[in-house]
Amino acid sequence: MMRSSKIAHRLILALVLLPLIATAGSGAAIHVPEDETSIQAAIDGAALGDIVMLAPGNYSESLAMRAGITLVGTGSRPEDTVLSGDYLHKILSLVGDERPTRIENLTLQDGFAGFGAAATIDGADATFIDVHFVGNTAAAEGGAIFAYNSRLTLRNCIFYANYSLGGGGGAVHIEGTDSKNSVQVIEFCSFAGNSGCCGGTSLVMGG
Repeated sequence: MMRSSKIAHRLILALVLLPLIATAGSGAAIHVPEDETSIQAAIDGAALGDIVMLAPGNYSESLAMRAGITLVGTGSRPEDTVLSGDYLHKILSLVGDERPTRIENLTLQDGFAGFGAAATIDGADATFIDVHFVGNTAAAEGGAIFAYNSRLTLRNCIFYANYSLGGGGGAVHIEGTDSKNSVQVIEFCSFAGNSGCCGGTSLVMGG
């Protein structure tokens, strides 16, 4: 009975992750913590098109993302895999490379930074799918996300109780666009309980 249950669980997990792997490219899969004990080590060792796959659990790291890879939680829900800033640090940043990067099926919560406490996207191309942003606080702008001169895609995301202390965009602040003047995409997302001190309680788009 237990063996059957394990087989069924693995089959369900494979069916959930198959579309993610298919759309992310044909690169290798790097598992955390099985292959690498830290997410940053997995990111640093990843090549273009690789997928960093996080086992369910809570992680507390400040991540420097690399462009052209996918970071995905392997739980059945975004809440199963949590990246936390512990109210001390930014959760992830992606800077200066426009090769498409994807973050999927995760919760980013309790980040703290000057700009974009959950994620700062600067001169890059980032897609967030099925990501929950909860309780992140920026001292300036973009409580959860601050995107500058970038292409940002948000799909099926939830923004709840994020806050910008000193500027606009309690949840998201987008300033400018990428070098191709790409369209910013926000679809099927929910915003609730976000606030900013100076306009844009959920979203600010400038430039």
